[in-house]
Amino acid sequence: KLSEIPGISYGFQYPVQMRFNELMTGAKQDVVCKIFGEDLDSMAFYANKLSEIINTVEGATDLYVETVTGVPEIVISYKRNMLEQYGLDIKEMNNIVNTAFAGKKSGLIYEGEKKFDMVIRMDESKRKDIHEIEELLINTPMGTIIPLRQVADVKEVDGPNQIQRENTKRRIIVGFNVRGRDVQSIVNELKKKVEVSLKLPSNYELKYGGSFENLQQAKGRLAMAVPISLLLIFLLLYFAFNSLKTGILIYTAIPLSAIGGIIALWLRDMPFSISAGIGFIALFGVAVLNGIVLISEFKRLAHSGMTDIKKIIIEGSKNRLRPVLMTAAVASLGFIPMAISNGAGAEVQKPLATVVIGGLISATFLTLFMLPSIYLLANKKRRIKTKTSVVSILFILFASSSMFAQNSTTVDLNTAIKIGLENHLLIQSQLESIEISKKQEKSSFNPDKLIVNGSYGNINSYELDNSFSVGLTLQFPSVYILQGKVFKQSTLVAVENKKMAELELAAQIKYWYYRILLLTKKAELLSSADSIYTNFLDRVNYKLQVGETNLLEKSMAEIQKMQIDLQSEANYYEIQMAKDKFNFYLGNLQKYEPKVLDIKYPEPQLSDTNAASYPKLKAAELNVTRQKLNWKKEKSVLLPGLNLNYYNMTIIGWQKVDNIDTYFGPSTRFSNFTVGIHLPLFFWGQSATIKSSKLMYKKSMTDFALAKFEYNAELNIALNDLEKQNKIVEHYEQTGLEQAKILVNNANNQYNQGNIGYLEWAYLINQSIQLNNDYLDAINNYNNSIIQFELLTPKTN
Repeated sequence: KLSEIPGISYGFQYPVQMRFNELMTGAKQDVVCKIFGEDLDSMAFYANKLSEIINTVEGATDLYVETVTGVPEIVISYKRNMLEQYGLDIKEMNNIVNTAFAGKKSGLIYEGEKKFDMVIRMDESKRKDIHEIEELLINTPMGTIIPLRQVADVKEVDGPNQIQRENTKRRIIVGFNVRGRDVQSIVNELKKKVEVSLKLPSNYELKYGGSFENLQQAKGRLAMAVPISLLLIFLLLYFAFNSLKTGILIYTAIPLSAIGGIIALWLRDMPFSISAGIGFIALFGVAVLNGIVLISEFKRLAHSGMTDIKKIIIEGSKNRLRPVLMTAAVASLGFIPMAISNGAGAEVQKPLATVVIGGLISATFLTLFMLPSIYLLANKKRRIKTKTSVVSILFILFASSSMFAQNSTTVDLNTAIKIGLENHLLIQSQLESIEISKKQEKSSFNPDKLIVNGSYGNINSYELDNSFSVGLTLQFPSVYILQGKVFKQSTLVAVENKKMAELELAAQIKYWYYRILLLTKKAELLSSADSIYTNFLDRVNYKLQVGETNLLEKSMAEIQKMQIDLQSEANYYEIQMAKDKFNFYLGNLQKYEPKVLDIKYPEPQLSDTNAASYPKLKAAELNVTRQKLNWKKEKSVLLPGLNLNYYNMTIIGWQKVDNIDTYFGPSTRFSNFTVGIHLPLFFWGQSATIKSSKLMYKKSMTDFALAKFEYNAELNIALNDLEKQNKIVEHYEQTGLEQAKILVNNANNQYNQGNIGYLEWAYLINQSIQLNNDYLDAINNYNNSIIQFELLTPKTN
């Protein structure tokens, strides 16, 4: 019924859901695409293009495109040259038009003591008629009267219907509802299609809102809630048992339970959602509770006098089997109705219940078998040290919450470069350029079209004759020969550009490969420093208890340790960013990480320097030849061309042949073949083209000379920098690192003997850490200088 009504758009949605969408996001649809820009017509065009893309996305229904134009307006555009001809000005014309439409005071009317203004203007019906407006009479300074159409164009156009703004920017909305899919996957698919099919100008922007915007905000809150929950669980475990080891031991139930939750979502073909994330938080609490029940029984038996650890585990597992199973069963059975629900709210209940049920099944099974085994290993005679740094704790927390992360594959440098060259879009683009150039080579011989003419009628007599002709125009042969050579040079230039792109891509892969190794090494250095300050802080706390030091020394130690923790956190994020960059240049969906190798890049062979093998220079040199050939080709266009024509016709009638009257009928045909040349008569246009190609040839020679100059300068800079960085690294390896070890040993010995205080000890330790850190930075600079040198001096195959 609604589809029969023109000019309306409609969609089906629950009233409460629609109102909530409108209150939270300003639109009634589930997903809202907001286009921000300046020109309304352009925004409407991009909105319609976006709606076409949305129609190709499965699950997107009830499409709505906001209407911003369609109000009719009368626009009067003055012809300035005609105004000047009649001696009129813009101000005078505006007064006349304003009087016709808005009215103008022309006198007064008195009714007794009352006074009224008399306003004149066009009749309302005529103000809406374009023809009447065009005939509006204008008095000219010359005394003549002309219609408005002689000095202006009057048109009726569609003007703005409404102008919506958000954050001071003009905005247009394209919205749609979601059916049968989750919002995240639909928006992700839409984003990929928009990136390919819709290119917005620089001053236009596309944002996604509605339920997707709420989802992003909820994910941000969940990203904070999950780590906080994990941290609180760990703190509560620590305070409950007053033991870091026991807390970590019970904490292993979290990754064990997460395994089951993930498998349950996968078996039911459910995506990870906000409700599933809440389910994981609830699951972690119940899973930890099972661990507490089991470990508490083990500790109770140990305090009661049992010494055999294996007997403690067997007896404790028997005693707590029923409580563990009951704890898991009660929660699992309680969530079953939610897991199988299909009514209102099922989309929220089902993922949460699925995660809890699946996680408790795996957590219960693994808790009864794995947790006792881990407890046995943790309580052997060779015990694990309880002095665990904050970095180690953070690592455990991160490991338990990273179950959803994608696994990475280690790869060596040569394999990484090979993967990048095979998959990166930059290389694929260069290959396509080469293929285009090769196709152009086949088009070098491209003569004009074949001309076919025919005629029928009284050509020779009253009889109806017919004729046809075939003609072909060819350029001078050198034009086609030189054109083919130009295309051949273009292919060679494209090949060198591809080689240069491969060198630059390989250089980026090398840089980020060794950058990751160096940052990982720096993480080890910071971890070692954290251990030093953690042990020292324990000693300071002990000395404070016995009264051998004061709070100032403790505060200084805590500050130093806090700084190390902050540096470790910053270094962790740098490693993640470097890995993202590394995988970007590999151009593959599979995630890769470098194999653990020497952080120092192999020293290059300085004798391999060869400017002739540098693709950028070769491309510039080939371009000189290409421009020269193109110049010659343009000059050869002025050479005479060749015309080939073939004629065939009938001459019906009596003709004298050797003084004998002979009749030629329709079956007798006469033919001839003509050859001619065509010369350029108006050649100044081609002469300009020749001069332009000559200038391009000269410019290519200048570009080649500039490229050689830049290459030599960059090569000298690279050699000097390589020599400088090599000396710096040698200094650290010969003396700097040894001095760092001596500083640590002397600092600890002097402090233990009481010869120096905390400030002197901290200064010496920091100097040692700084020396090691500076050495890693020097290695990074050294690696970069070698990579730059190898980029400028590629090996010839």
